[in-house]
Amino acid sequence: MLPQQGARALGRPLADSGIVAAGRMARQARRFGWAALLALDLLLGAAVWLFHLTDYGLAGALSDLLFLLLVGLLGLLSLRLAPRLADGRARRAARLAALLPLSGGAFYVVALPFALAGIVLLPWASYRMAYAVEEMAAERPIQQTLSPGRTWLARVYFQPVGDNAGYRGHVWIRVAPPALPFLERRTYYLPVTRVADGQWQEYVTWLDDDTLDVAETHERVSVGPTRTRLPGFVAVPLGWLVNLAWAVDPAVGAPLADLPIYPGRLLGGDAAYSGESASLQRWYVLARERPDRVADWYREALATPPWSLEGAKLNRRENVPDRPTWKHYCLEAVRQAPDGSARIYYWEIMGFDQPRQRVWVNVSTPRPNHVVCQPYVNQPPD
Repeated sequence: MLPQQGARALGRPLADSGIVAAGRMARQARRFGWAALLALDLLLGAAVWLFHLTDYGLAGALSDLLFLLLVGLLGLLSLRLAPRLADGRARRAARLAALLPLSGGAFYVVALPFALAGIVLLPWASYRMAYAVEEMAAERPIQQTLSPGRTWLARVYFQPVGDNAGYRGHVWIRVAPPALPFLERRTYYLPVTRVADGQWQEYVTWLDDDTLDVAETHERVSVGPTRTRLPGFVAVPLGWLVNLAWAVDPAVGAPLADLPIYPGRLLGGDAAYSGESASLQRWYVLARERPDRVADWYREALATPPWSLEGAKLNRRENVPDRPTWKHYCLEAVRQAPDGSARIYYWEIMGFDQPRQRVWVNVSTPRPNHVVCQPYVNQPPD
């Protein structure tokens, strides 16, 4: 054999082995890529549903919306790529994993084009949404303070609304675990602020490791345990379905029957099922009353069998110029049924602390109305 022929013969197996090794590395890289995508789907999908079902979210106002949108796109991409897997079990695993982020973010993927089209084509009908996005984009921090026990990091955010609104903007207070500063809990929202202006200031003060004092309104807010909720894309259709069932079968609203009604002049009221708070609700407005008087009447009525008063607290808000303090009473009561069963009810009595004013009364069961009362710490009358 000539030397050149021997070299060619020796080169063939070396080249073949190189091709085999390259193919093996490519397959390993694909397997690693699919494993990483599967893990990403599960991790981010679980995070999305954590944000949907609790008061946790990413730091910042727009971060949550962008995160939901991106995770929904990731789920859609994973679902489209799954058929490329050769193994049947791997395809099924990839599709199932993709459903987790897709179910949590698909609504936002679908809603985004409609929202953009509405803002561009129908600005007169969607200006509120455009303003809300603009306000969130302009959000800025104005305070950051650590709790005495270093358990929570409270952040105060200001969202400006423009010069023609009659007030300066909105305030959000969110708390974050110091070890995970990119995660925040939505703790308190003030829709109208006349004190915050976007400049750094001492807006809140820690009273203890769980309680914040809000300087502008003199309210006391509790961080408390993690609060649960339903996402809007679940709560809204759920509310429609239950209210439709209620219209067909009045027995759906039976828990709201025979409730104690304050003996005053009613200006109106209604009842419905709220999908957001997963509760039956009834509300009415009283004319020419005072919240203290109405709350005292309900304390007595709800302490009389078959009722038992389980809790009561008062929240005061004092940031409306030239108006008295806004009082918000929160009562919890249990009603015992003749068959021995018990059901919990949440009452809200609210109005300006002034005689002969309108007073609003809400009652909900078996959960509070929009979890309004839970964050507030009792503030006894002065």
